[in-house]
Amino acid sequence: GLQGREEEDDPVIVIHDCYNHTDHAPNADEQYLKNAKFEDYLEDVTRRYLDGQIPALNMSEPEPRHQTKPILTLVQSTFNHTVSDPEKDVVVFMTKEGCHECDVIEGWLKEIAEQLVDMGEPIIVTKIDMSKNTLDRDVWTYQDGPKLYLVPGGSRREEIQWFPGHLDVNPHWIKKFIGSNAKLSFKNCKAPPKESFEDIVGTKEETKGEATKGKDEL
Repeated sequence: GLQGREEEDDPVIVIHDCYNHTDHAPNADEQYLKNAKFEDYLEDVTRRYLDGQIPALNMSEPEPRHQTKPILTLVQSTFNHTVSDPEKDVVVFMTKEGCHECDVIEGWLKEIAEQLVDMGEPIIVTKIDMSKNTLDRDVWTYQDGPKLYLVPGGSRREEIQWFPGHLDVNPHWIKKFIGSNAKLSFKNCKAPPKESFEDIVGTKEETKGEATKGKDEL
């Protein structure tokens, strides 16, 4: 171990990838049963990480039970099954703990989700806390909050759509984004064209809401 330390006092090694927002660590047995000086072990772990030999840890919150809120809470272990439903368009909102902007957008999404439920459309609004869950980065490249995506339903999986970064983030443009990208919703004879979704679904905060500015993409 380090000078003046007992071997069992050596810290556990976790490497955080700031670019991909992933954590990497050797398995617990290896860390606690290592037979090497800590300095040598740290060098070996670092080398193996740089060589791609230490995969990312999976993070997932416990699966929520008995959900009754209009926005469905997802975790890593329930995410793929839910967003891959071929019979629904799925809105995905990536949030994170302690994010005021995320809280504002979630309030708008809650009202929109309630109205979508009342309309009986095959679309669901979901959220996932990216400070507590990890996803496949090959598919979900930007894993931070706030980010807003729509996964179109249908027998053929369409490309995932993300909220355009050049638009102000407010209820009007969120509804325009949903209406323009949904594949299964707004098709019954009584529904107006999907592009005009924002004209038929109003929110309490639409005229007085706090608009937030889009980043590279939301």
